[in-house]
Amino acid sequence: MRRERPRIVVTSVIGGRVKQSSLTGGGQYIGGNVKLSGLRCGKGDHWLYLGKDVHQRQRVGEVLGLEKLWPLEDRLHRVASTLRQPFLDFVAMAGEGQRDAIAWRSSAIAWKSWGASDLFLLVCYLRVGIDVIQEAVSRHLSLVLIVEDPWLFEQLKGNCHAQPDIEFLRGEGLLKHKAEAAILGVARRVWWLLRMVWYGIQQKFCSGRGFSPPKTPTVALYSYPALPNICESGGWNDPVLPDLDRLLQNIGYDVIRFSDPQCWGLERQLGERVDYFRPLILYSTLSSLISALFSLLWSKKTILSHVADLDIRRLIEREWWLESGRSAVCRYKIFYQCLTAMLRSGSWRWVVFPYENQPWEKLLVQCARELGIRTAGIQHVPLSVYSLSFFLGEGESSHMPLPDVLFTSGPYAQKVFEDGGIPHERLMMCGSIRHAHLADQSSNGHATRLNSAPLTEILVGLPLDIYTTRHLLAAIASAFPQGGRQENIRFHVKAHPRRPLDINCLGFPAVEAPVSFEDALRHCGLVIFVGSTVGPEAVAWGRMALRYRPELLLNLDQSEVYGDLIPSCTDGTFRKTVLGLVRSQRNPPPVEHVKAVTDQIFAPFNRDLVTEIFRA
Repeated sequence: MRRERPRIVVTSVIGGRVKQSSLTGGGQYIGGNVKLSGLRCGKGDHWLYLGKDVHQRQRVGEVLGLEKLWPLEDRLHRVASTLRQPFLDFVAMAGEGQRDAIAWRSSAIAWKSWGASDLFLLVCYLRVGIDVIQEAVSRHLSLVLIVEDPWLFEQLKGNCHAQPDIEFLRGEGLLKHKAEAAILGVARRVWWLLRMVWYGIQQKFCSGRGFSPPKTPTVALYSYPALPNICESGGWNDPVLPDLDRLLQNIGYDVIRFSDPQCWGLERQLGERVDYFRPLILYSTLSSLISALFSLLWSKKTILSHVADLDIRRLIEREWWLESGRSAVCRYKIFYQCLTAMLRSGSWRWVVFPYENQPWEKLLVQCARELGIRTAGIQHVPLSVYSLSFFLGEGESSHMPLPDVLFTSGPYAQKVFEDGGIPHERLMMCGSIRHAHLADQSSNGHATRLNSAPLTEILVGLPLDIYTTRHLLAAIASAFPQGGRQENIRFHVKAHPRRPLDINCLGFPAVEAPVSFEDALRHCGLVIFVGSTVGPEAVAWGRMALRYRPELLLNLDQSEVYGDLIPSCTDGTFRKTVLGLVRSQRNPPPVEHVKAVTDQIFAPFNRDLVTEIFRA
């Protein structure tokens, strides 16, 4: 009997749209549907979904059969490891050809952050899709590949057009998405202007005119206004750089905090603190706002179309159109103009900020450098090698506005920064100011402060990223639909402070963890985390931790330095790994091992070194 020829079918989600915030966000293709009629998998067939929407993927699985899902396991991360440096080099080269430095440094593509751009993730999807197709062809397997993003679908179609064994079903094209971005871009810019004018009026009314340029040596300290930062009697609590203002004042500087021009909501409170807090909107004018409104975007004509051997021209086009649908460039242009107006007059000596290499930070350094003012960035979060915004491509340090001094939190960050292209002479290891409690714990040899707790009580620490959160919750719901009741385990879910959620809408029974992280840890012997500092902090407190790595998202794992001290699991191994840890009654990592690793990322804060740098 003649063997039926394997069928490779690539289809896309249609009828939806790419959702993003008006300022940042890589975007997710929401809504829409997948036409699966006639695509039901037969015996030996497989399917694969490439996209971030875990619920859409689950719906596809219900039709095609979850047992037919092509296993990825850690393939995406292996691909990302291979493409990471070529991608950084691609962005570095793209920046060299840009004439408008502010437009380029304001862009999501130059930022490289997972929260601002999906470009690197989509490049990895592209590589995975091509590899899986080629593997299916070589193994004579039938495959249905569902591609969530329409731009990725068109790119994959272009890259595989010469292969006759692949059938691309008709997509919806890109014209609709370009038109939507163009309309949204105009509307969002106009709305941005109206909001900024109104916010400026309110803040200037609340702050009055009772401030003048500093006459004594002064440090400008960036602070993000939030209600928990407001203290009684006119004080300020800085959770990111605690007590740094006192250190600088003890050296002899005055300290004036400042914030992004687009930080509305606390006008009255900031107005009451105008003697030491300057919202940059106070330095805006109607003409500067209108000038920012008409800011141009970065040029896509000067950018090469390849990362390594992958043609990504459609994905570059996607970035440009998404950028055109946002008002981000307006925001960063007015930031640069207002900061220039503030720093142009007065006795400013330093500008200090928490370092993440965001667009506003690059513009801050550019502005200060033009005015002859020194800058210092302070690394305040542990790093992942996939936190691409922190790292540079080949030759990028020559034109990237880096701070004069970059304070790092420990030996690991120091090494990763150096390996990532930051010049050695700019780096200064001062220890962790934000996580000083963990650093002090480690240096004093008291890494296990908490009493033991049962491993059957499991704390789930959710990250800021909503898509990673959804993947983790979906993995738990799939592995433990009854919330672990049948297995005699219980999940305590702790939402990120900036991402509250309804404990009754998780997809499985769970209890809400206390707001205090330390209180939450007291009741739980095992902590599951993804893409946050929850894992390292839990281990430092003497708890077992489990690192979850979603198969379709890049895990910004800030616990890489811990290696095998923290076990890992994927979607496919989630249930087996969790039950294995619970039933093994495995002890937390030895105190001496935890101390050695914790010292690598949370070194004790060296106050004398910081004082010496700022006195120089």
